[in-house]
Amino acid sequence: MTTVTPEHSLTIDRSWWSWSGVHGGLLAFHMVERLRAEHPDRHLRDLSVGFLAAPDDRPITMETTARPAGRNTVFTDLLALQDGTPVATARAVLGRNRTGPAYTGTPAPQAPRPDDIAPLDFPIEPIPFTQHLEFRPVSAARPFGGGDRADMLTWVRLRDGRPLTPATVALLLDAFAPALYATLRDPVPIPTVQFNLQLTSRLDGEPVEGWALGRISTRHAGDGWAVDDSAIWSVTGDLLGLGRQTRRVIVPARG
Repeated sequence: MTTVTPEHSLTIDRSWWSWSGVHGGLLAFHMVERLRAEHPDRHLRDLSVGFLAAPDDRPITMETTARPAGRNTVFTDLLALQDGTPVATARAVLGRNRTGPAYTGTPAPQAPRPDDIAPLDFPIEPIPFTQHLEFRPVSAARPFGGGDRADMLTWVRLRDGRPLTPATVALLLDAFAPALYATLRDPVPIPTVQFNLQLTSRLDGEPVEGWALGRISTRHAGDGWAVDDSAIWSVTGDLLGLGRQTRRVIVPARG
């Protein structure tokens, strides 16, 4: 049986913009919140978001279509629109938990406590959404540091103190600077066009308090494209989520 849920409207202010439109991670945040509200008896395991256009400050509506796959799993398609024009599309996988083996192939890296690290501030323009976040970098790599490795490790949290939930982890996985920035000297837009994330069962219970430790690495870049992989762990070292982003690298044409 297919269930189509009526559209739902939200408005996002410009403090949550990145470059020329709404921060994609915040749009993913609202998608996750919508999914959790519609499927309270299932857990989100996978979400794949395609960004068709940069949303602006007009109301965003969301439409969802759910398709059960057996008794425990549901596939849900989401469509975000502005004035009837699609700006993002997504597919989610939700399900009930069952008994099974446990394994973690992505252990948390060693890192000093966040309280022992100085914060890293980003300019409000052209990325105003960073004013809502606090970053404390662990690795020596910095955006536009001109290094030789596209890999950055940092503590991160929301400034309003909200805990780590499926929605906030989705937001944070898209909050890190593109890892390729660590090898560059000058800023260029590197927007995400496809965002895939997986959430672990550690987020199924009560919200996780405290900082998140995040790593982002560029796996490949060339011909105007880049692929980043990211991971987020709790302060106690539990893996919370994994992400992969396909990005465009927009280098201005030379005159």
